[in-house]
Amino acid sequence: MDVPSEDLPTTTVTGAGGVPIAVRTGGDGPSLVAVHGGMCDGRWWDPVRARLEADRTISTPDRRDHGASGHSSGPYALADEAQDLLAVLAATPAPVDLVGHSYGGLVALEAALRGAPLRAMVLYEPSIGDDDAMDGLLDRIEALVAEGEVDEAVGLLLTERMGMSPHRLAAAKVRPGWKQTAAHIGTLPRQGRTAAGYVMDREALAALAVPTLVMVGDMSPAWRLEACRELAGLLPAGRLEVMERHGHLGPVDDPDGFAATVMDFLDAPAGA
Repeated sequence: MDVPSEDLPTTTVTGAGGVPIAVRTGGDGPSLVAVHGGMCDGRWWDPVRARLEADRTISTPDRRDHGASGHSSGPYALADEAQDLLAVLAATPAPVDLVGHSYGGLVALEAALRGAPLRAMVLYEPSIGDDDAMDGLLDRIEALVAEGEVDEAVGLLLTERMGMSPHRLAAAKVRPGWKQTAAHIGTLPRQGRTAAGYVMDREALAALAVPTLVMVGDMSPAWRLEACRELAGLLPAGRLEVMERHGHLGPVDDPDGFAATVMDFLDAPAGA
């Protein structure tokens, strides 16, 4: 179908604390919900959506404080985002598969631990096991955002955290995605600190029977690979898949390869 997500019908579900969560849905087939990471909204999945919607009905919610969804009125809590996603899943025809990227992968995992009715789940580099260098960077980003230096904050993140070269940074600034990233950069510090303080509940994970594919790029930092490996090992129906020659943005850098891996997993018997 290959319809840009902004042209798809949008519905709204009520998330935690009454926050409205916008959901775009398109495609044909069994239900798949895809949760985006930080500094973007559900449109981040468009390259992947175009390769999956012939076989799946894909719903892409905008997480709270992102895109067309509403905003938190009080202190931020990961538990609220998990409840938001549970509301989205409750409004989605069963059976449902769930895909999450980065911080969206952490939200997806928390929803699953809270009893989300899932057939199978795919998590690409969920935000767990973060290294110690993040906190100081978040302080600097937060200060730049407070001063209105949004573009500088995005540049700092991309160069110091993502390892982007000055040449690639200059090219990124003229791409449409830059504005979307800049619009959401203010949400990064709270999410980064939540991820840095996240402790995996080993007992709860060992009881989570949902077939789960944990994916990681081989060009990502070693600490991220180890965290994903540990998560996959804790899950009774978990499996690790390493995406070669890719890093944290593997799903959109190689949507064909990512979509093929996801479908191979979801089409396997019982998602295993």
